[in-house]
Amino acid sequence: LEREVLRGPRPAPGLEGLRYAVSLSGAAATLGGWLSELQARIAPFESLMGRGRPIPVAELLAANVGLAEALAATDRQTGPDRLWSGEAGEAAAGFVADLDACAATLEAIDGAAWPALLEALMGARVVRPRYGRHPRVNVWGPLEARLQHADLIVLGGLNEGSWPPDVGVDPWMSRPMREAFGLPPPERRVGLAAHDFAQAFAADEVMLTRAVRADGAPTVASRWLLRLDNALEAAGRDYFIHVHNPPLRMAIVGAVHITQALVQVAATAGYAVTVADPRRAFADAARFPSVEVSTEWPDDALKRLAPDARTAVVTLTHDPKIDDPALAFALRAPVFYVGALGSRRTHGLRLERLRAQGFTDAALARIHAPIGLAIGARSPAEIAISIMAEVTRARHAPPAPAGGGA
Repeated sequence: LEREVLRGPRPAPGLEGLRYAVSLSGAAATLGGWLSELQARIAPFESLMGRGRPIPVAELLAANVGLAEALAATDRQTGPDRLWSGEAGEAAAGFVADLDACAATLEAIDGAAWPALLEALMGARVVRPRYGRHPRVNVWGPLEARLQHADLIVLGGLNEGSWPPDVGVDPWMSRPMREAFGLPPPERRVGLAAHDFAQAFAADEVMLTRAVRADGAPTVASRWLLRLDNALEAAGRDYFIHVHNPPLRMAIVGAVHITQALVQVAATAGYAVTVADPRRAFADAARFPSVEVSTEWPDDALKRLAPDARTAVVTLTHDPKIDDPALAFALRAPVFYVGALGSRRTHGLRLERLRAQGFTDAALARIHAPIGLAIGARSPAEIAISIMAEVTRARHAPPAPAGGGA
């Protein structure tokens, strides 16, 4: 399917668009039966989503679970056995059980709203691996830490709103109502957090850490850090603050020959590299053994990566349907470098497509294209060196503003 159909123009939305694209390819005989079976498995859920009236959440959840189990089934393993196995499967099963238990309390919704609701609810769930971590490193919550001892304690997230947590405003019960019902005041959570902080701070060796920025916005140091600062200053004691910058990162779109050389050069320069390419034949972990390889569409991969001001984005596929979404995402992000492979003519056509999406000339000027410094590079290794040189120069230049696009 990927080689014969998806590497050309993007098919029209839905299964009918995919079926039409298959019929025009040379693999219609091979893929026709497979696509019919896929459509048969999806049909019940598709029919439910197409209803013109609100649907109970419990019914949507049951149909979605049935679809997931049907798609997970193989010739050797049933869908439920495969879908709910492992740590991720157990976490997913727990989420489904919790949602099913409270689904009756939720109002019926339109089918079109179900994906967004499901994504929002699942976004709060975290899958923590039980194994595979360093045997002497543990990640604890405040309750776990009360009963543990360690040679070194690292207290993270010491920002207002995280530690201590933001008590917020109860939209349903005022303070007098909480008192009348015998409920504790909201500030009790702050007191418990202060107890946990004081207990952990009394360890033999402690590191206090906080993020100066979160999601691109400045943060406020925890009140406990500020009080410690005042106490140390009053006592005339000096202390040292070490700033831990986020790691330098490079997102490379396109698992091509230049990428193999660029990965090595970027890693030597201290970059954590992610290679994104939806073409699985190219994005093979065996070709890139030391970096993260993603087969997601580049804009989805970049969204998960959450690029910041210490991130460079490089596109190398020459394929507009792969490069353009990545460039559009990068231009809206605060990355310090955006580069695209291609001739001046290719880049001119690329700029026309991006302008049609609403990007201004000022935003498009952030794209370095043709990519790399003009050093007469010819081979993939030489081109990789020229790209890395340009990235290095851009990193030490004044940052350009983000957000010039649509």
